[in-house]
Amino acid sequence: MNNNKMINNVYHLSLIELLYNAANNEFYFSIPLYQRDYSWKKDNISEFINDIFEAYDAYLNGYHNNYFFGSVITLVEDKDHNKHNLIDGQQRLTTFILFLKIMQKDFNEQCLSKIASYPEDDQEIISELSTYLRNCLWAKKKEICKIMSEKSNDSSYLIDLLLDKDLDNKILIHKNYYLLKDFYDDLKKEYSKNFNIIKFINFVLSNIEFVKVETSSRSSALKIFSVLNTRGLELNSTDIIKAEMMYYLNDSRHKDFESKWRALEQKSSELNTSLESLFKYYITMYKPDSIKGTNDENIRELWKDKDKWDAIIEFENFISCYEHIMNMRNSYIWCLRHLLIMGKNAYTWIPVLTFMKFKNYSDNDIMYIAEFLVKWHWLHLINGYTIEKIKSFNFAIVRVIKSDNNSINEIIKLEPRIITYDNKTLEILSKGVCNTLRISNFYNLKWGRALLYFLYNKPLLETLENTIDIAFTPLKSTIEHIYPQNPKDDIWINCSEDFKHRLGNLTLLDKRSNIQASNDIDKKIKIYNNKLFMYTPELSRENPWSDEKIALRTEELIKDFCEYINIDYYK
Repeated sequence: MNNNKMINNVYHLSLIELLYNAANNEFYFSIPLYQRDYSWKKDNISEFINDIFEAYDAYLNGYHNNYFFGSVITLVEDKDHNKHNLIDGQQRLTTFILFLKIMQKDFNEQCLSKIASYPEDDQEIISELSTYLRNCLWAKKKEICKIMSEKSNDSSYLIDLLLDKDLDNKILIHKNYYLLKDFYDDLKKEYSKNFNIIKFINFVLSNIEFVKVETSSRSSALKIFSVLNTRGLELNSTDIIKAEMMYYLNDSRHKDFESKWRALEQKSSELNTSLESLFKYYITMYKPDSIKGTNDENIRELWKDKDKWDAIIEFENFISCYEHIMNMRNSYIWCLRHLLIMGKNAYTWIPVLTFMKFKNYSDNDIMYIAEFLVKWHWLHLINGYTIEKIKSFNFAIVRVIKSDNNSINEIIKLEPRIITYDNKTLEILSKGVCNTLRISNFYNLKWGRALLYFLYNKPLLETLENTIDIAFTPLKSTIEHIYPQNPKDDIWINCSEDFKHRLGNLTLLDKRSNIQASNDIDKKIKIYNNKLFMYTPELSRENPWSDEKIALRTEELIKDFCEYINIDYYK
């Protein structure tokens, strides 16, 4: 990389030099459309202002080095030399504008309003500081402050604040202003022995230092923007994808693109996922063999020869397919969704089913493959194979869907690596499932709740899914022992220690019922006999729980599970 071609100038500037130019104060920083909104939280604000006060205190105690506050990367518009696009640094600079406004109000109340009572030399300093503060907040142009966002709402919120209009504490910029004000007031008291408003403002304006990097072109700015992501700064792959899309689209399409991007962000929020995740699923659809690298790197490769507007329309269509899959009322898709608790590679069933919808497979075909996936996911998990092997199997299915010969039969004929590489058979794997579910300490299995949800929901969903709307239920219930781990009295027949954590002694209860049940037999009897409680004989003092009943219930659950995933049951 030849930095001379990418970077015009690098300056070391104080805060006042960064925000104010006596010769021409019409310049301002513009936050481009592709940048994220202002997003600093309370911890960021606290660290910001504490660092400033600590640096001020050190300065007063003889440590006279400037306090470095980071870099600012800008691109000056060819058409408007007063407009400096802010490629990096918007969170810090926006917060400094809020802080300067707080100091300006404090300064006006303490000093400017009483300027006549000060000696003549001090009056000149006060007048000069008042001008500096005003010019650091406003450009000369009317109604333009020193930081403007191409997202007009952000700018209007900031301008309302600077004009002392009524503020809405629900808006983040306004909320952070009040947070800063509270921290500022508290720290003034903490540092009261050394705090002097005139000295403090002079320090902030003159001794807080930035490095300002001016880039040479729009493409250089975007390259630097992309590189920042690899340096652990506040950018993510989605930001970079958006920035590069904006670069390749004509200016006339920017507003349409921004509107569409906002709609995609809104849709991902409604679907309780992120654009990062949706891009990952989309990339897997095209690259099931290798999804190494970041989303932006993969998208850059996938879309290099595509019209960028057509590409984003295709991605929008992919999200619609994803939404369709997630809204299908199907017990097998429910089971797959619950498996997401298994970690990062458990997501790989999503590109399979979404790609099928994208390729116009029927809903019946999609549900058939969902059942096929559930079968092999459980055969892997219960037999102790890693989620990584499930991932490779899912990617093999994506490759079949991607090929010309993409019939359902071609998918069904696929065999996972546990058969082709480990010399296993379906019979061996099915026996392994039955034996593991029969003897394992089920209570401590990572996928235990997901399996119980599947056993509970499948018959229920098959009864109801065609008659009422059923929302997906996350794993909010807890696993409860029927015979308690630590019974309180002799009312319970003693079950063997070995049977306490077996599948047959466990059920799902919502947290409230779980707390109510506790270890009290009467409460348990009332709750279990009044709820849909899987395969359980009536529980009473006269007919209590036992090892025999645990074993019986275990077998009933295993039988139904084998039927649900279409494998043979083995005693």
